[in-house]
Amino acid sequence: MPDAPSPSGRWAAPSTLHVHHILGATIVPLARETAPGAPLRFRTGVFGADGSPVAAAAHRRGGLVANPPPYAEAEESWDGDFVFAGQLWDHFGHFLLESLARAWAFAALPGPILWQRNAAHARLSGWQQDIFDRLGLGGREHRVVDRPVRIARLAVPEPGLVTRRFLHPMQEAILAAHPYRPPEPGRRVWLSRSGLSAKRAHIDGVDAIEAALADEGWTILRPETLSIADQLQALEAAEVIAGFEGSAFHGLLLGRDVRARIVIFSRGPAINPNYHMIAHAKRLDQQVMTLQLEHLNGRGSYASFRLSHPRQVLDTLRVIAAGPSRREASPGP
Repeated sequence: MPDAPSPSGRWAAPSTLHVHHILGATIVPLARETAPGAPLRFRTGVFGADGSPVAAAAHRRGGLVANPPPYAEAEESWDGDFVFAGQLWDHFGHFLLESLARAWAFAALPGPILWQRNAAHARLSGWQQDIFDRLGLGGREHRVVDRPVRIARLAVPEPGLVTRRFLHPMQEAILAAHPYRPPEPGRRVWLSRSGLSAKRAHIDGVDAIEAALADEGWTILRPETLSIADQLQALEAAEVIAGFEGSAFHGLLLGRDVRARIVIFSRGPAINPNYHMIAHAKRLDQQVMTLQLEHLNGRGSYASFRLSHPRQVLDTLRVIAAGPSRREASPGP
C-alpha cells in the first residue's frame, strides 16, 4: 500500500544538490533483479575506477535503493566528458519522475547524456525529445549503454527528485518550462483514462460520467492521443483539472505557475504519495477525493474497479467548480 499522506515536513528536500565527477568510471547496462526479497525489480548504477559502486548513481524509490548491477569489464572506452542520467523509461510518468530526476544539472554539464535502458527502444522517442526541447536541452546528444563502457570523465548529478520523498526546488524549476496562463472562468478539463489499453486499470462506469461532464461544458482530454504541445495548450488556462489518479497528472510538472484547482479521485483506498509530494513542491491547489469502489480485478496500479455511486463524482465536481479556489478562500499572510 502507498505511504500515508504527508505530515508536516515529510517532503523536505536536501538543502543542496551535488554533482560527483568520476574519472575512469564503468557503466554497464541495466540488469533485471532476480534475488528474492530485493528492494527493487532492477539493478542499476555506475562503478568507480576501483570497481566499487558510485553511491550517487544508485536508483532510489522512497526508502528503497536498487542493488548495483553485476560488475563487468569494459568492452570499449569513450574519451571525453559524459553525464549520467539513469534509467530511460518509455512510460510517461516514470520518464518525468525518474528518467529526468537529474535534469536540474544537465545544462551546466558538458558531453552526451548516458542512459541505462528500461524501455523497448534504444533512443529517445518523439515525445521525450519534445520534452527535452522544452527544457532547453534539445541539442544534447543521448547514448543508451548496451554494453559495459569505460568513461574517461563522468559527471553524476544527485537526483533532484526521489519518488515518495522530495522534489527539490532546482528540479521543480527546470521541469516547469511551460508558463501557464491565468485560469479562464468555466474552463474545466477532465483527464480521461477511458482510451487506455485494456491491460491498464479501468474504472467501470466512467464513460457515463464523461458524457455528463461533456454536456456540462467540460473538455474531455485523452492525453495519450495528443502531442506534448497540445496537452499543455489544453491545460494551461484551465480553471479546474480533474480525473482519476494517473500519470497524466504528472504532466503538471512541466507547468510553471499552475493556478488551476486540481481534483484527483483515488483508484483505491489511498493515493500514491507522489501526488502529494508534487503538490507540496509546486504549491498546487489540490484536493484528493476517495470514492466507494468495488474491486473487479488486478492488483496495485493495475487494479480495476466499478463505481458504487457514479453520481458522487459529478456532485463533487459541481460543488468544487461552483466555489472559490482554496487559494482564494484562504487568508493571505
